[in-house]
Amino acid sequence: MELLRELPSSLKPPPPPAQGALAARLRRELLPRANHFLSLCNVGAPEAVSPRHTPGNVQPSFSEHKKRVFGLVPVPGAGRFTGYYSSFEAEFYTISDDRFWGAGNKRFAGDITVESDPVKLGALTYCRCTDAAYVFWEALSQLYADDAEIERVAWVYCRVQPRIVFVREAAMYNETRYLHDILIIHTSSGAKFVFDPTGYQFGFGDYLHEWGQYKRECVDGNLWRECMPRGWIKAFNAETSAEYRLMQAARLEEIDKVKKQSSKVVSARARALVE
Repeated sequence: MELLRELPSSLKPPPPPAQGALAARLRRELLPRANHFLSLCNVGAPEAVSPRHTPGNVQPSFSEHKKRVFGLVPVPGAGRFTGYYSSFEAEFYTISDDRFWGAGNKRFAGDITVESDPVKLGALTYCRCTDAAYVFWEALSQLYADDAEIERVAWVYCRVQPRIVFVREAAMYNETRYLHDILIIHTSSGAKFVFDPTGYQFGFGDYLHEWGQYKRECVDGNLWRECMPRGWIKAFNAETSAEYRLMQAARLEEIDKVKKQSSKVVSARARALVE
């Protein structure tokens, strides 16, 4: 049983879609990749998502630990994350195991695409941003290496302004701020575009954004920086992690697609020269 609801209309709207011919081209090229990544995120035990109270609605009967987490007790350093989330008027959701109704090897039933329920998309992409950057950074760097309109693809991490906040049931009342990994596509004209297939977890509503708009509406101040590709770092024992193997296979598949596409382009050019 998937306990879902539509995002409230009072929620801050996502940034407007990136505009222009190049943005339209990038959207066409990145759409199948975004959808494929969402399908990878949907692998696993069935889950349910339900709305929950915000930190401002914490009841006095909660334990002392929970009070301290939410800053209701004057403990040094406590409450900083509560203020962080409440300042954006974020909506809170809990992800839990679907113990009674779930069946199969999908977290949510059916096919998942960028057009799916925004709450499902948020739950699926929760804490998966490093995975996405790992899967796509090298492939996109190769794809656009000889593109006259594109200079490079940068791996960037940043603090964000969340519209929605997800947390797993086991981690409730222990929320923290997360660094969010994105890919920035630098163009020869100076424009920059953000490929962010996991921004749904924060309510950003799309997989492609114009960087200036994204920085103003989604990034928390100037808290962002370009980083060296960090690889896949979440698994303590990555070599034996099933999730790691899934992402590694996806990464190699994306690179292989680019190589095959490049070979076709070279062959077509060679045939054109002969003719």
